[in-house]
Amino acid sequence: MRFLLSVSRPRFWMYTAGPFLLGYASGLPNGWHGLYPPAFWLLLIFYLLPANLLLYGINDWFDADTDALNAKKEAQEHRLQNAERRRLKSVLLICVFLSVAVLALLPSQTWWLHVLFVALSVAYSAPPLRLKARPLLDSYSNVLYVLPGFIGYTIKAGTLPPLAIVIAAIGWAAGMHAYSAIPDIAPDRAAGITTVAVLLGKTGTLVFVGLNWLIFALLTISVIGAVGVVTLVYPLLIAALLLRPTLSITRVYWWLPLINGLMGFAAFAYKTLLM
Repeated sequence: MRFLLSVSRPRFWMYTAGPFLLGYASGLPNGWHGLYPPAFWLLLIFYLLPANLLLYGINDWFDADTDALNAKKEAQEHRLQNAERRRLKSVLLICVFLSVAVLALLPSQTWWLHVLFVALSVAYSAPPLRLKARPLLDSYSNVLYVLPGFIGYTIKAGTLPPLAIVIAAIGWAAGMHAYSAIPDIAPDRAAGITTVAVLLGKTGTLVFVGLNWLIFALLTISVIGAVGVVTLVYPLLIAALLLRPTLSITRVYWWLPLINGLMGFAAFAYKTLLM
């Protein structure tokens, strides 16, 4: 179990399960008072653990070269050892099976979204596409993190979220990826991997992140009104980092899960309790 937890990176579980929960609640006409059947809970569990095992397990499998040079793999994250590869292979095969089995819980109109989620989870790290080494595609392929939200919404609403919300979510996800790539610039460059952060450099990547998050905030405000002003915390955070270079990008990176968690909780509470 310890191995499963370390590979799945619990700190980031909310990035797949959270969007599913929020999307599902947003698709319900009565929010918190809507129906949460057994299939909902099974899907939530899938996007909590198996989905993250698949995503990060494949990443660990194919990132041995850069992980060997990455300091965060010594403390905050798990560095896959050669002796663990056989165990990880078995785990990944089970996750692939579960990814297929989950289709039985999903309405047919969401199947393409789920297949896209699984495909991007694999293609991000695995050759021949290995999107993580293709600048810009690496960031925008991280739409995979919000696809569970689109799935949850479509299950209950019968259609995708409004286009503005779809674009806003993509902007948030792309910004999150690009920001997370900044602390990895040195090990990625040493391993010969060109990410968006390696291509643009620290300052250029911060500008890229800020633009994506500004689009996210403005589109969110346009849809939900003044309450969406809180999303401006994201571009304002980038503005602070650009104006004060002494601020630690790495420290902010490890605080982002908390910030995102609080924002997600606020969005869920707004949808289920206040609307």
